[in-house]
Amino acid sequence: MRRWSAKGGFRPKQPLPAADRQALMDGYDNSLAYLDSQIGRLVKFLKSTPAGKNTIFLITADHGEAFGEHGAYQHGNDLHREEIHVPLIVYSPGIPAGKRIAPPVAIRKLFATVIDLALGNQVPLHAYSLARFWQTDSPQQIARPVVSELSASLSEQDAAGVSLTTAQWHYILTTKGDRYLYNWAADPAEKDNLSASPQGQQVAARLNARLKEIEADSAEPWVGPEYLFALGGSGSAAPAAKASSSSTPAAPNEVVGAAQGYFHPHVAPESTGPSKSDKDLLKTLPYQ
Repeated sequence: MRRWSAKGGFRPKQPLPAADRQALMDGYDNSLAYLDSQIGRLVKFLKSTPAGKNTIFLITADHGEAFGEHGAYQHGNDLHREEIHVPLIVYSPGIPAGKRIAPPVAIRKLFATVIDLALGNQVPLHAYSLARFWQTDSPQQIARPVVSELSASLSEQDAAGVSLTTAQWHYILTTKGDRYLYNWAADPAEKDNLSASPQGQQVAARLNARLKEIEADSAEPWVGPEYLFALGGSGSAAPAAKASSSSTPAAPNEVVGAAQGYFHPHVAPESTGPSKSDKDLLKTLPYQ
């Protein structure tokens, strides 16, 4: 991959030779097989201990992997299904075995799911928990569209975009103005872009309007890192942040994420954004 990336980054100008592409996929499959065996060892060990009876297993991934299906390789370069579709397996006493949930869900819901399961399906986060999907006979009725975002990297400023996935459709809009629409339920490899067809234009317009509604109704993930200290953390974990001593409730029009509102509803933000040192630190991280 390093050899070919020199000829066009992670989007080679010419397709990789079949043997090289197959070697990449074989190496990836080999890694998956190794990981699978190690997860098996871990599960077997925990089940042999008293703690195993009170353990919840969640297996997922932060991204998929592309092998040139739409011109890109590796990950973080595209929003097609091969990069955003990830496994999600939940295994624990009390969870129905062998049940498969068809509608797509967002892995950002895992935080609420873990807290919900640890509390025994009690409020306040049950309404946001994925546990509801295996506790109902009609999971499609509670499913919501899933938003995926790709921020512009330092090397590919035009690669940024946003997508919306429903139980049938996947709509992608890039910063270059490119639009893609796939009936992924019937075309999981997303080979047929329907955005230019008469029906596709109507569906794309509807999904684009829905995407704008979600963006307009979205909340920032936090008003400041200070709220993490309410969970028992210490200042040493985040030297750039200070625990807020303010007891003044948040303003009525101040929107915060649901999880933050439960754990620490009285946070007074000290600034409107990250400091220069924090921005410099973020630039050194693999993801922007």
